[in-house]
Amino acid sequence: MTEIAAGNELAAETGDTRTSAPEPAPRGRPIAVYLVLFGLAVALPALVFSAYLLYRFEDISRQSATRVAQDTAASIRDLVDREIAAMVTTLRVLSTSGYLRAGELDAFHDRAAAALEGTGNYVILADQEGRQLLNTRVPYGRELGPVSDRTTIDAALKDDMVYVSDLFYGAVAQRYVFNVAVPVTLDGGERRALVMTRNAESLDTILRRLKLEPGWRGVLIDRNGVVVASTGEEETGKPASFLAAGPVADVALAPITFSGKEGEMVLAVRRSFDSGWRATASVPAAVIEAPLWSSLNLLLGAAAALLVLTGLLALLFARVVSRPMLRLAGQARALGHGEALVDLASPVREVNEVSRTLVAAAAERKRSEDQVRFLMRELSHRAKNQLAVVVAMARRTAERSEGMADFERVFSERLMALARSTDLLVNQDWRGVALAELIDAHLMPFAASNRSRLVVGGPHIELGPDAAQSIGLALHELATNASKYGALSVPEGIVTIRWRHTDGDRRGLRIEWTESRGPRVVEPTRTGFGSVVIQRTVAQSLNGEVTHEFRPEGVFWAIEMPVGAIGGEAAKPH
Repeated sequence: MTEIAAGNELAAETGDTRTSAPEPAPRGRPIAVYLVLFGLAVALPALVFSAYLLYRFEDISRQSATRVAQDTAASIRDLVDREIAAMVTTLRVLSTSGYLRAGELDAFHDRAAAALEGTGNYVILADQEGRQLLNTRVPYGRELGPVSDRTTIDAALKDDMVYVSDLFYGAVAQRYVFNVAVPVTLDGGERRALVMTRNAESLDTILRRLKLEPGWRGVLIDRNGVVVASTGEEETGKPASFLAAGPVADVALAPITFSGKEGEMVLAVRRSFDSGWRATASVPAAVIEAPLWSSLNLLLGAAAALLVLTGLLALLFARVVSRPMLRLAGQARALGHGEALVDLASPVREVNEVSRTLVAAAAERKRSEDQVRFLMRELSHRAKNQLAVVVAMARRTAERSEGMADFERVFSERLMALARSTDLLVNQDWRGVALAELIDAHLMPFAASNRSRLVVGGPHIELGPDAAQSIGLALHELATNASKYGALSVPEGIVTIRWRHTDGDRRGLRIEWTESRGPRVVEPTRTGFGSVVIQRTVAQSLNGEVTHEFRPEGVFWAIEMPVGAIGGEAAKPH
């Protein structure tokens, strides 16, 4: 009955003199019935099949890649630990040599060189000052300098324990090497470090024994993140490329994901027990997902066949619903032209409901036009307020201008500052503007050539229209003064703008402007319109307290106000 009454009222408003109520339209069948039948016929088998394939392939691929990455990293770690353990065992055997204990270094040199021939290992004997007493890389008696890796010698002697070095470039070897050192006490009581040194490239061969699948790579890095050995393109002696994505823990219980030059990567990490080095295994996510994409391609082929069937079924169902829909579209066009509408009667219930909605929309359109007129009046009110601000600005500027040229320049700058705030508000439908955006808009004209001269930071704050205009004018006046007399008048000057909440319950806001590295500041003897805006106008409009100090090192200005005065806020920090 309400709908019939509304229809009669609409008819009276549009000039339709018919008084009889329209007959109820046939209910018909809901369009959902047709759509459900259509969806079940086409989509259900494909959805079930697709969901099963995606679930199985994605789950199995991810789980398998996780296990492989973890196992590979552990295998690399174990291989390296076995090599280092073998080196330590050899060192301990050599440390028992009678020639070494007796100080017969020439004989010990010959025996050690013969024992290690073909192993890729070499022995160095160093004293507590890091001097090399022998090195089996070169004949005994050749003059040797200090060891290249003093840290390992000092650690082994100081802690009286085995110590494994990080990667370094050997002065004698002329290539990247690493050392394993053990402390030795000679018969005469002298403390020495017996060092086994080895070329890092020998570990590449050991890592390649793993025979990783295509796309997989293993990398061994030392405690500093430098590549010791690699199965891929990582270069020995360079920082590992994956460290550019962020620090890597000594041990990752589960593989971590990061973005590299090949896209998303999966990385597993294991820490060496003996050396403190880290063994890593990584693979591009694309390699893991390759089987999934292959299956999806097959699925797409099947989907193409389903699309043909879908088209045929769509034609069948379209005949049922298309004609009422076309009539409904004609009714919508009539609504756009402002014409009177009459309820449709079709076999589809939803079409009939939409038709009744369009009839009601015709009445709503008239109410909307009334609302537009109201908004226009509101816009006129805001424009008058803006003009009042402009008039006051012009009057104050004229009172303190030295001539017409000075008035035109200063007034134009202030007018543009007001326009910048207005532009930001218009872009946000006059709802408000972020404080950071307001600062950027007003200060960039003064520091566009060198953005580093501005230091800006604080939580995300939304300013209402009135607060945005008041603070924007204050920022403009501060920036203008800074560009003429303060930090922005010299290349090295810095302006720092910070803001924060001042109460634990976030009810207060404080904004601070600090200039530094500029010319020495002297308090002016006369004040102008800018001083009025900076010191009084913004404080009055925001119910705040302003601090304005002319410190020798630079101008300091701050305003503290209640959050309610700015028209709203968002508290997420930058």
